[in-house]
Amino acid sequence: MNFFIHCKGIDAGQTVRDEVNRRLDFALHRFSSEISKVHTTLENVNGPRGGRDKRCVVTVTLSHHGAPLISSARHTRLEGAVAQAARRLTRMLAARSDRFTVRKPEAQFSALAE
Repeated sequence: MNFFIHCKGIDAGQTVRDEVNRRLDFALHRFSSEISKVHTTLENVNGPRGGRDKRCVVTVTLSHHGAPLISSARHTRLEGAVAQAARRLTRMLAARSDRFTVRKPEAQFSALAE
């Protein structure tokens, strides 16, 4: 997985970028074989006015097929927006991988017989 971070209106130093990479890597690690690129945009929507103005948009490009997955979240703190977007992406990827998982029918019925 390659991580890219773009900032709009936020002074994101190296520690912030490292924390975003760490959080996304932790959340998406189990899907790393399916992901080729993770592009993150961090934005301060309202400027200095305050409120729920920190926005995080994460775009995941899959390595084998399909359209990119996009998750967006707004929060009062940047860490909260990143965590929320990462949670949403994890759920999206889990649901997507469940759709493509082939289950053996005999495994379902053997559990019922016991």
